[in-house]
Amino acid sequence: MHPCLFPSFYETLDCPQDDKEASLLRECHRHAVTDIDLQISTADLEIEMLHTEIKGKELTNNLEDDQLHKRIWDTQDKKRRLLFAKRRHISSSNAYWYFMQ
Repeated sequence: MHPCLFPSFYETLDCPQDDKEASLLRECHRHAVTDIDLQISTADLEIEMLHTEIKGKELTNNLEDDQLHKRIWDTQDKKRRLLFAKRRHISSSNAYWYFMQ
């Protein structure tokens, strides 16, 4: 068990049979991190676009609808969840690396 990960972390982690399987599982988690990074970048862009839309509506005094703020909140919450998932996949990858050592 990786010394920097809590024992409870391993409760939901698949136990590899050998180094080959550990390497494959580790690589799968690394692929997931790459995908999550792209989703986070997309969320950042969406948040930026929503802020731009809000600024445009402020200029025209057309900000009676709070929907944009809700969409920003929802997108930021999505980004938060993605960051938690990214952390989980990085920790899983590290656990499999440690197994192979």
